[in-house]
Amino acid sequence: MVHKSLWAIIICVVLVVTTVPSHAEGLFLGVKLAYFELDIPSVDDPDNVGIVAGYDWLLKYGTIGVVGEYTTTFEDGNLAGEKVDIDTAGLYATYKTKGLGNKGMGPYLKAKAGAAYHDLSIGSTSEDDTNFSAGVGVGLNMATLSFELEYTMLDSDVHMISLLIRF
Repeated sequence: MVHKSLWAIIICVVLVVTTVPSHAEGLFLGVKLAYFELDIPSVDDPDNVGIVAGYDWLLKYGTIGVVGEYTTTFEDGNLAGEKVDIDTAGLYATYKTKGLGNKGMGPYLKAKAGAAYHDLSIGSTSEDDTNFSAGVGVGLNMATLSFELEYTMLDSDVHMISLLIRF
């Protein structure tokens, strides 16, 4: 059974992507699949899906930007029979190197830093926190979209590995 939040995210992304003109310079939207690595012994980590929106400004040696993202659990984790899920939200400043290919296409490196909120639930116990967050990744610009593989530290005990598809 598909989680209600997943359907809400899919509908929002489709509506936004179909209403935003493709020539909107610097504006991007994306869908993120995330795997968490929680520093909790014997936990089966949850998997999340989310949306990302941002704006990039072109520089001589790459781009700087601002990015907002939200993820929610679509596949619960498990700890001693208790359901484990996590919701996250973040706001980041980003830097991406210039792609090696022609016309902005090709591979690039990415770094981001900002603030992230996470709400971790294990069974009926919930813990939330907002912290400094940072990440690094690699990406590949294509003609109409980009792919980014990224590691993000949300907290000293909460780490995320994600695949972002940018439109």
